Amino acid sequence: MSEIQTAFLQRCIDTLEKSYTMLQRAKEGTIDYELYRNSLIKSFEMTIEQSGKLLQKKTTPYFSSKKAADKLTFKDVFRCAHKYSLLTEEETDRWMKYRDNRNFYSGCEKAERGH
Repeated sequence: MSEIQTAFLQRCIDTLEKSYTMLQRAKEGTIDYELYRNSLIKSFEMTIEQSGKLLQKKTTPYFSSKKAADKLTFKDVFRCAHKYSLLTEEETDRWMKYRDNRNFYSGCEKAERGH
């Protein structure tokens, strides 16, 4: 299997960690708190999405074509990764929960903004 570039994923993770640290230091209800909270949410979303994209690249060789692999949903990518022993069952379950949390909090954000 070919090597995948993980520099952007690492940058997403670093931003996620920094956002969390700064959120903990900020006083709730302040602009700084909202700024770091929004950054944390966006960084979480970007980390989830980038992880899925990279894992999809790693699962593509298991399919008859790239086009077939590209049709997979986010969760299907992780199920396939488990099927081909790229992830354990525990890791797969954890990623499914991450995705569910991302979808839940994304919906909450939209509701808070009145969308």
